[in-house]
Amino acid sequence: MPHTEPSITTVKNAIAAATRALAGKPDLQVEFTGRNSQDNIIALPALHDIPPPEALAIIRGQADNAALFIRHHNPETHQQFRPAQSTTAQLFDALEEIRIEALGSVDMQGVKHNLYRCFELQSMQQILNHSDIPLLEKIKLHARKSIGHSPIPDFLASAFDKPTSEIKSALPIFAKMQKHIDSQQEFANLAIELIDVITQAARPDGADN
Repeated sequence: MPHTEPSITTVKNAIAAATRALAGKPDLQVEFTGRNSQDNIIALPALHDIPPPEALAIIRGQADNAALFIRHHNPETHQQFRPAQSTTAQLFDALEEIRIEALGSVDMQGVKHNLYRCFELQSMQQILNHSDIPLLEKIKLHARKSIGHSPIPDFLASAFDKPTSEIKSALPIFAKMQKHIDSQQEFANLAIELIDVITQAARPDGADN
């Protein structure tokens, strides 16, 4: 029989079914509207035709990420611990996302692959100068590798050259955090500790001699 490409409806239905299963919510609505997600609704980018492989990989990764947030994330706990300062809040949010993806990827290689491909392709689009990665992004990359045991794309390998005092101080805490990915509260406590340690290391009196 000749090979036939799946229809856009088939692709949408397959992504929606996998997303509901991963979230553990059979009644979850999965829409392809490009709007913001709401309670019990995951909104993914609009799909009118079969997208190219790269775009489809991003959508699958976004769907898995959203499903894992529904399954493993408590917004009230997150807000309880979230710092007020914007930069540290950004790092705190990123660490929670890493926790959720690490927890959701355990024994689920398909999910891990989708999340990695999404991260890889989005990083290609967002980080313009791969040889001069900002410190905050380097910390996030080290966290992904240490906490989630996630592979790092080759074009971001420079983030691991000559670790700064901030990153050196963070590594032992990353190891602790990896052991608590199944407890959002314990992980959040360690995230706050991590932020404090990094802040201290960034001060002139805490820098390497």
